[in-house]
Amino acid sequence: ARMVEAYLAGFEVWSVLARREKDYMQGAGWHPTGVYGPVGAAAALCRLRGMSRSETLNALDGAGGFLQVISPSGRVDRDSAAPELGQDWYMAEHGLNIKRYPVVGAAQRCVDAALQLHADKRRDPAAIERVTARISEGHSSVMQFRLPADAMQAKFSLEFAVAAPLIFGRLGFAEMRDDCVRRDDVQALMRKVQREEGPDDDPIYPVGARCDTVSVVLADGTELESEPVYRYRGHGQNPLSPEELRAKFMDCATTGARASSPSEGGTPSLPGRVLSEGAPPSVPGRVLSEGAPPSVPGRVLSEDGTPPLPRGLAADLFDRLSRLEELSGVEELPELPSGLFVSR
Repeated sequence: ARMVEAYLAGFEVWSVLARREKDYMQGAGWHPTGVYGPVGAAAALCRLRGMSRSETLNALDGAGGFLQVISPSGRVDRDSAAPELGQDWYMAEHGLNIKRYPVVGAAQRCVDAALQLHADKRRDPAAIERVTARISEGHSSVMQFRLPADAMQAKFSLEFAVAAPLIFGRLGFAEMRDDCVRRDDVQALMRKVQREEGPDDDPIYPVGARCDTVSVVLADGTELESEPVYRYRGHGQNPLSPEELRAKFMDCATTGARASSPSEGGTPSLPGRVLSEGAPPSVPGRVLSEGAPPSVPGRVLSEDGTPPLPRGLAADLFDRLSRLEELSGVEELPELPSGLFVSR
């Protein structure tokens, strides 16, 4: 229960901070996850550790000045109180958005659209002459890498977010590695992706189109178009099924637990680095080269250097966490203490 309280505290503090900024953060070069996330995480830890009001204030002190520094034009509200905290639940109103794919949120709807075309049409990617991704100007501006050279750039590339699903029929951590991004077929298809930018006319959110679509023109002139995607799979208004949520959790928890060499037309190997047996995580190890066999000895670490969970342990952890599902989708949270944001 304390973990749920802490998560909600961090989530709600984050939402208040984000709503105080009147301008588009990405327009000034800031990624909200990196600037709001640490403050929300600090609020969550304050709650989890049972810190007093003064201790919490000390931990979060300076947030107002921080908001002023990162504000694109200085129009952020850093003075008024936040009486809505603990009263008007942002999560209850909007739900929890869970990105199904490990790329920037602005690309999620186009990934869904591309996967539609792959699942419904199953055409040879080599037969594709042109791909058009229709997206808002605001979302397009976030994805600056038209032809990414590595996995980090690919996270912020609309071209990769569309090309990879059309080739592989999925987009998970297995596809988010450098050797996959640099594959000849991926690079070739990314060059065929063109953007068609429209207004940010989403009726609910300040940034984003009313819907995103992806269309394909084949070598024989055949034109294929996805259905419009209004809310990506995993959005609070289009939540993941229990099976999809489990698959997402397992992909996150076990990334790096398996290693296989990418083959043309197949699924590339998972990201991570291989360390010799017994080497501590802080010691740089050998990078698993393209074409290294799955039997390479050693532990495979995730990108941040932490060892992945064994699949059995990850599955058991998910089952235990799933017992908290009764909280999801609840419009009112009467069982939570009224002093959630005021430490005891």
